[in-house]
Amino acid sequence: MNTKPDQEDENVFEASTPKFVRLNTGEDLVCELTEVNDEEDCTLYYYIHNPIKLVYVPSPNPSMYGVAMTQWVSQTICHEQVFTLNGDSIVTVSNVTDYITRMYYKAVSHYNHMAPQDHGADPNDDDEELEQALEEMEAMSMIDNDNGKKLSKSKKKMIH
Repeated sequence: MNTKPDQEDENVFEASTPKFVRLNTGEDLVCELTEVNDEEDCTLYYYIHNPIKLVYVPSPNPSMYGVAMTQWVSQTICHEQVFTLNGDSIVTVSNVTDYITRMYYKAVSHYNHMAPQDHGADPNDDDEELEQALEEMEAMSMIDNDNGKKLSKSKKKMIH
């Protein structure tokens, strides 16, 4: 089975209308969706492009709720926001309202502007920041969370 979009397959990256997708994990996504039938091994799978997860937020009125949108997988983890899903992973697909479509495109635009620009960043460039973070963590471990008093080095506990 081909699990990566073929760059020459123009249907994979062709703009489509956003769809509501409920996964078998219970997650609700809005994304652009391409269905692929692999006739060779009789497999159905999907490419999802720019998946945005819907998060349902309670409101003061118990009969209503709000909807927040967040990236399904952060661009700090995966720069390319195209994923392959096995056909069995999807419970249902439906069209979304015009309002959700507008909010989806705003969310995608927002996250694309936040994306790290240097995809070839050298992880060793962050050594100084990492060292500072480790020092701060060590300093925090010297504080007893129960009473806020500093602990002596002899009272520090190592948890394995």
